[in-house]
Amino acid sequence: MSCSEDCKCRPGAVALVFVPGIMGTRLKNAKSGDSVWDPAAGLGFEGASGAAIEAKAQREQEMAEAQGNNSDGTWESVGKWFQRRWIGVKETRDSWVEKGRTARRYAGVVPRVSDLMFAGPVKRKQLLVNGNAKRRGTPVVDRQDDLLDIDEGTDDYFRIYTAVPPSQVQEKRSRGWGEVHWDSYGSFLKYLENKGQTLSRLYPGLRFPVFAVGYNWMVSNEVAGDRLKERLTEFRQQIVDGDERGLSSSDVKFVVISHSMGGYASRAGFVLSGIEAEVEAVIHGAMPTHGSPATYKKFRAGESGMTKFVLGKNAADTTAILGFCQGGLELLPNQLYRTADNKPEWLHLKAGEQGPEVLDIGQGEAVFDFYSRFDVWYRMIQPELLAPELPVGTRSAAELRDYQFAMKSRLKAFSVFHQSLADNFHNTTTLIYSNNKNDLSFDRCVWEGKKIPDGSRDEWQVYRHENHAIFFGDGTVSLYGPEEKQRHEAALDAWLQQARYEHEPPPPPKANTTGFKLQPEAAPGDATVHAGAGDHPSAAGGLKRIPLPATETHQTFFNCPDVRDLVVGELQTLLPDIHSKLGG
Repeated sequence: MSCSEDCKCRPGAVALVFVPGIMGTRLKNAKSGDSVWDPAAGLGFEGASGAAIEAKAQREQEMAEAQGNNSDGTWESVGKWFQRRWIGVKETRDSWVEKGRTARRYAGVVPRVSDLMFAGPVKRKQLLVNGNAKRRGTPVVDRQDDLLDIDEGTDDYFRIYTAVPPSQVQEKRSRGWGEVHWDSYGSFLKYLENKGQTLSRLYPGLRFPVFAVGYNWMVSNEVAGDRLKERLTEFRQQIVDGDERGLSSSDVKFVVISHSMGGYASRAGFVLSGIEAEVEAVIHGAMPTHGSPATYKKFRAGESGMTKFVLGKNAADTTAILGFCQGGLELLPNQLYRTADNKPEWLHLKAGEQGPEVLDIGQGEAVFDFYSRFDVWYRMIQPELLAPELPVGTRSAAELRDYQFAMKSRLKAFSVFHQSLADNFHNTTTLIYSNNKNDLSFDRCVWEGKKIPDGSRDEWQVYRHENHAIFFGDGTVSLYGPEEKQRHEAALDAWLQQARYEHEPPPPPKANTTGFKLQPEAAPGDATVHAGAGDHPSAAGGLKRIPLPATETHQTFFNCPDVRDLVVGELQTLLPDIHSKLGG
């Protein structure tokens, strides 16, 4: 159902509010104002800049006005001829200026990427966790919550790195467009804006402004939910103040569209910040509904593929940030987690010829206790990696206990958050998610080794690790049991005694170890979130689930044409009810 052009219903606005995923919000240092998180901005942006788009439209208008016609006199024809030539000169100049912008865009990638690509754990911790972190410095056991702020985007940023025309920069900045990573989300925001114009033709009394709400993903999604609440209030007032039709606050309705962890941020807004009644409906895209084992994998082996050089090439790089990132910790499998085949167990061991066995890390709320364990080789947190600022030889047990205590506090807050959020969703919720069999994702983690060390699994110890591997590390740990450990230490002591008296001692004895590494992704999904995240949540109020084999992977999920069509289709399904609430 839609309006006719003669519809006399009360005018209104249906604001589309986009909430990005983790790392999808641009962050800056709150004190200096320097951008600290917008890696590779512009690297994937191949279109014309907003300034070039606006200049092109202006030249086209000028050229149209300079066309001759039969009623022109001689001097008028000559004048228009010179005008057209001058417009051609300006077009050439515009082209060179745009090439300069493109060059600046690509040149700017190098320092931004190098901030992280060539940064070790200490520099990463200093940039995103605590500005007091320094190599060989004092212990920094916790996060500095006022270190970062949301980067709304300068005029230069919009002109060079986005497709927003200069005349629209102020408006788009006030709508939050500068807060989100443009290469991931910019084209989707413009798509929603264009589709909003189409929807306005179906409902002439309605307008569909598009907003974005970034958040500091280093702190909890509960804080992000509070910011969403504040921003909705601001957006409502913006719409009322800027609409010449005399709208009131009740004439403004909101539909939230989230990506990935933005689903947690928006759900926290509904459940914990109390804004469910202010939002008509929500569409979650690629949300890891009850967490993802990929987070555990990042703690133990860093990122995968080429992204590892920016996001974390090894366990040390990753833990230095993720170990302090409350939003990131909230992405761990929680008490309600289910695998793609609807099972709660997600951590397994495959040793020798045996089939995979479940590692007993607890189910339900007991899983939160596992994350705080530091005494087994398959632990999630390796405490020494939380303290990269301390030289290896000077890390005392007491100092590491301080890091462990602070880590347990963050993990406790993580468990409280998820027990509060539970399986609560907005009462009008749609999940759109990928089940592409070509984009495999982690629904479980499996440690695999070719043989079984002596002793029980919890007695195995790490002989060697790849915590600091630079290029080709995959997180492999070399393990041995208590008997082999005792044998090797005795052999090593004997070798040390012998080496003291020999000019050319033999090589030191090696331990008989087994390498265990985490196996690759195996479940259909979007290469990050597996299909079970959409298939198995059991919200009491019911959820609308829309699976599809998306053609884009996780970070660019909303660039998939089919996903975009589904979003617009859902909006069209929701609009009759929203329209009736507005008096239509």
